[in-house]
Amino acid sequence: MTKVCYIIGQLSRHGAEKQLYELVRGINKEDFLPVVISLSQIAPWAEDIRKTGVEVIVIPRRKNKEIGRLYKLRKLLKALNPDIVHTYLIPGNFYGRVAALLTGVSVVMPSAYCLERSNDIPFRK
Repeated sequence: MTKVCYIIGQLSRHGAEKQLYELVRGINKEDFLPVVISLSQIAPWAEDIRKTGVEVIVIPRRKNKEIGRLYKLRKLLKALNPDIVHTYLIPGNFYGRVAALLTGVSVVMPSAYCLERSNDIPFRK
């Protein structure tokens, strides 16, 4: 069985979080063992995800940037020993990728989401 850790900044009721819920709800649990890690206590989706039989681990956030979260996540990944780390959004991508690198996870998949169309963003004209 392939263990996959999904790391996301928070589990609020928005688009990326709903996509993660739909992904773990529908994943083949005979082949994959998903674990969701939220880097914030803001987690309205947590109970819905738990109802699908998927473990949700919350690492509480005290402020936006803190080295303690990275340390806790690295320690958690070392204990979980996942085959794959799949990260979501900016905090999940940053903390998750660094922690996976520090623990030697061989497969790291970041998810990128588009910004809304804006004339203020030069690369989006």
